[in-house]
Amino acid sequence: DFKNLNITQSSNLKLISNFGSVIIKALQDKNVPLGTINMPVSIWANQITGIENHELLYLLTYP
Repeated sequence: DFKNLNITQSSNLKLISNFGSVIIKALQDKNVPLGTINMPVSIWANQITGIENHELLYLLTYP
């Protein structure tokens, strides 16, 4: 995914959801499947998640 999206290690990425946005540094990990990201539970992850109907939502879309 890094190569296809022209991202390098430590690139700044802006993640946007219906609940907010954050800017994070990209770190490559071969254990994460293509087409997905892994973000630890943190204050930054909390900025882009929300709760609706008692369910945690975290859907991100890529244009």
